[in-house]
Amino acid sequence: MDTVSFKRSTIRKFMAKHYPGCPPSHRRAIIYQTSKRTGVDATIGKAVGIITTNYIRHKLTPMNA
Repeated sequence: MDTVSFKRSTIRKFMAKHYPGCPPSHRRAIIYQTSKRTGVDATIGKAVGIITTNYIRHKLTPMNA
């Protein structure tokens, strides 16, 4: 199995096209997290999708006590 990672510039272009309404502060955090992670045979869409979902779940959704 191959391990892949993506450059920040590539992730930035992908997000501009597929997540155009994402606020800049959130976009920067997602780009940073995606660039730090490596995935096994993950496409850029899958990698960004997973990081975005986790970011929203943990940073933007209130937790129930």
